[in-house]
Order: sequence, then structure tokens, then C-alpha cells
Amino acid sequence: MDGDRSGQGRPGWTPRGSPLSPLGAWDLLCLPNRRLSVTLGLLLVLAVAASRVAAFPASIWDQDEAYLGLAVGHFDPAANRPHPPWFPLWVAAGTLAAPLGSEPAWGLRAIGTVAGVWTLFPLAALLSIWLRRELAAAAAALYLFLPAPWFLSGRAFGDTAATFLLLLAAAWWLRPDPDRRVLVTGAVAAGLCLLVRPQLLLAVCGLATVRWVGARTRGDRAAVAVPLFTVLAAAGLAIAVAAGGAATLWRALKIHLRYQLDGLAAVDHGLAASGVARCLIRPELAVLWVLLAAVGVVAWLRHRRSVGSPWPLVVGGILPLLVTIHWLSDPTRARYALPFLALTCGLVVVGLASLLGSQLTGAVVAAAAAGSLAIGLPQALRYRADDSPAIAALRMAAVDAAVSGGPVVVERRLRSFADYLASTGELRSPLITDFSVEIGAVEPPPAATTVAVFPEGRGGFVAARESSATFRCDIPWVRRLESDRFLDITVATGAQVVRAPTRW
Repeated sequence: MDGDRSGQGRPGWTPRGSPLSPLGAWDLLCLPNRRLSVTLGLLLVLAVAASRVAAFPASIWDQDEAYLGLAVGHFDPAANRPHPPWFPLWVAAGTLAAPLGSEPAWGLRAIGTVAGVWTLFPLAALLSIWLRRELAAAAAALYLFLPAPWFLSGRAFGDTAATFLLLLAAAWWLRPDPDRRVLVTGAVAAGLCLLVRPQLLLAVCGLATVRWVGARTRGDRAAVAVPLFTVLAAAGLAIAVAAGGAATLWRALKIHLRYQLDGLAAVDHGLAASGVARCLIRPELAVLWVLLAAVGVVAWLRHRRSVGSPWPLVVGGILPLLVTIHWLSDPTRARYALPFLALTCGLVVVGLASLLGSQLTGAVVAAAAAGSLAIGLPQALRYRADDSPAIAALRMAAVDAAVSGGPVVVERRLRSFADYLASTGELRSPLITDFSVEIGAVEPPPAATTVAVFPEGRGGFVAARESSATFRCDIPWVRRLESDRFLDITVATGAQVVRAPTRW
């Protein structure tokens, strides 16, 4: 169970030298030949960057991406642009980057892609606190070439960027004997993480608590707390001003919380449907990941006196993330599991090293990354070339409605996609939702000129149609990583729309 060892009972995976810089260090591997080490580090960065470019999707895929893109054009919390908790820094970053792209969400997706590449550095730096540099880099590469971190980096969600910032905070805060400058830098990164994705509050609080408890002086504690609260307070004030007052924010938050809590009662907590299993595509791989991480914790604990305890990482970061993922959010969403996989990849590598030895572990990780690339690259290129079913369907509906002169009636969950295309000028026809027809707010339009768009299983409001076309996602990894809601979308022309009971 101990793997190879080196000197005085220390396992072969223990670190030599100081931890890496979280912001970037080309000498990732710390080999005896520094030129070779830098060259290999640069090649690893280029490989990660090339993989992200290859998997940069042709369009948005989820309604929350549409809401974020709409918020870039016009921040309006009352209209769910975006929905609470509003992701202020993410929206602001997308607004600054918007002129670089042809659509509102492009800047967000580009920033996420860059963050997905640069995640290599803070993750390797964090793990280099306890692991040899080459194994820390191997663990970071293992995470980055998993299907979910790879394929989701180019999406408009803030999960990839928030994971990057959480790793930055952890890499600074968990360093041995950090000075106040390091503590302040970690606190700023933690605050920015919450402004990109406030749902990571428990993980940030857990890491901050670990750092606070380990602080030696009152000044060190202030270096953790003051910058963090300053960043959050400034952002909170800016959001309230932009929204027209705190009352608007509070009303939107209450509505969203009620919606979220109602939805959590019906989620699937099974392993096969879990976000971790989706991130790894196969449930068997999720079981293997968890088992290796558990072996890693045991091996780490056995050598904690020479390596340092794993509890700051486990208790401060991993356990709060588990609570957040499985009990405070939908556990089936793959993107929610990204920070959990990032913080556990080091445990997986320690588990492998304790079973196989350090040298063989590097070979196993390289083989896993190569296998992922071989399987994923053909799918990534299709992902890059093809629009999502929702966007493809609505673009077809826009053309058909322009010809017929009638409206486009969308199932309610597609409204954000339709509004997004309307904001870009691609969809100019009148928009109606099935819910508006159901409650009588709008009369059913004439069938001859109406185009209806709906996901699979939610077209009950269309009683008849002249013709239809269905857009389906047939990219295996994408079907596994995505929510099932928007993978099969039908466009019905000459649609007879009726008042029918529907569901949210």
C-alpha cells in the first residue's frame, strides 16, 4: 500500500522543494534537466489549449447560457437576466469581452476557455504542496483531460472560471506558513470566485475557516477576512444599484429559491445519474475514481507527519462541495461536479501511487489522458461544428416564420433561447409561449402561419401540424454531459396550437 519510498519512510510521491506558483510556472515537472522540464511543461499547456479550441462549441446549449448572454446585453434581475444569485463578476466580464465576438455569450465562452487552460497552474500548484511536482502536474492533466472539464470549458456558464478561482484561493491559503501578502491574495481570489459563482459559498467558507483557524496572529486573520468581505460588499452594492434597489433583488431571490427548492424534491440521487458519473461518462469510472480517492486519503493519513495532513483540503474544500452538489443543488448536473473532481484528482493520484508506485502512476495517467483524447477528439470536432438542437431548431423556425408571416410558439423552457436569438436579430417574428396560450393571455394563432418549437415529450400544446423536423444531439459525450431537456427539439410548421395543461 505504500508504493515506492524514498528516505526515512517517506513515500515516493512526497514533494521536493517549494510549491509551484499558482499563477503560472513553466517548469511544472521540476526535472533535473530544466530545459527539458520547461519544454515538457510548455507542451502540456499547448496540448490543453489545443483540446479546448477543438471542443469550443458552435453555439450555446442550455437555457441558463441564454439568460447569461441576455444579461451581458442588459442586466435585469427582475427578468431573470440572469437568475439569482446573478453572477455579477461573470456578467461584467462577459460585457467587457462582448465586443470581441459576434453574439452576446461568445465573450463568456472565450473567457471560460482561457480559464479552462490556465486551471493547470493553480491545480498543479495546490497539489505540489503535498506531491512531487511531476505527480502534481500529472494529477492536474488527469483532471483537465476528463470529458467534462474538457467539453464544458467553452460554455457560457461560470463553472470553469469559478473552479479556476477556487483553486487559486486554495493554492494560496493552504500553502505552509503563508505570509500576509499570500493570505490577502487568496482572499481576493476567494471573493472573486463567489462573484462568478456564489453557489461555491460553502467551499470558500470551509477553506477560509481552515486558514482562519491556522492563522497565528490577529493580523493574519484580518488578512483573510477583510479583503474577502470588502470584495463581496462592493459587489453587493454594485448589484443593488444596477438592479434599481435591494427590494428588486429580494423579490427575484425569493421566487428563484422557491422554484429551486421545489425542483430539488424530484431530483435523482442515484450514482448513474450523478454529476460525477456524467463527468466521467461511465458510472463504473465514477466508482473507480471514488475508490482511488479513498485509498489516497488512507495512504496520505499514514504519512501525514512527513507530508502534511489531508484534512485541510478534505474538510475545507471537498466535503463542503459534496454537501453543495448533492443536497443544495441538482446532483445530476455534470458542471456542478467540476470543482469536486478538481480537488479530488490529487487524492486519486496518491491512491494510484500508493498501489502502483510513482513511475507507473505517471504512465497510467498518461494512458488515461491519451485514451480520453482518442475517444473525445472526433466528438469534439462535431461539437465545434454543429449548433445545439435548440439553436438549430429555432433558426429553422425563424426562417419558416419569416416566410409564413406568422408567430413562433415556443415551449416555455425554450423562451430564453428564442429571446437570445431575438437579441442577435436572427429571430424577428412575434414570440408566444405555450404557457401564455394555456392561461388565456394570448389566443391560439392561426394554424396556417404558425411555427411551434418544443422539446421531446413537451409538445402537447400542438394538436396538429402540416410538417415537422426534429433536431437531435447524437454526440455520445455531449448527450451524457448535457441536461436531457434540450437534446431533442422538434419544429412543427402549420401548427395548430391549443390550450392544454402543461408543466414547468
